[in-house]
Amino acid sequence: MSPRRVYACFAMLMLLSVAAPFAQGGSPTPATDSSKREKIVMRIVGDNGFIWHGSALEYLHIFDIGGKRVKTVGEFREAILALPPGTEVTWDSGCLVFKTLPVSGPTTTIKALQEFSSDHGVTFLYRVSGY
Repeated sequence: MSPRRVYACFAMLMLLSVAAPFAQGGSPTPATDSSKREKIVMRIVGDNGFIWHGSALEYLHIFDIGGKRVKTVGEFREAILALPPGTEVTWDSGCLVFKTLPVSGPTTTIKALQEFSSDHGVTFLYRVSGY
């Protein structure tokens, strides 16, 4: 992927993360019926610096999961543990593909985070919709 395309995708992702709260009309509404799943959209709410991986620049993000700010894998796990079983958390990274969660400190794979979430009764869906 050319640097220009990466920049364009990143710019679009930032624009969408700023516009998403207005399009959603605020925070998600909890499910009133226990048979319905609470659906939460995990979204980027800020940047926490960047790091170099070889010749590639990787931005570290701050996420929002159900009103909790997440800057590390540990905070991601805490946010998942605070959710009721049956909750569905969705992260759409736009046109950028991630194998690990782009946060500060030691990171882990998206697959491992999905397994952790599943072990605690939460579904973590990761999508790439920008292609």
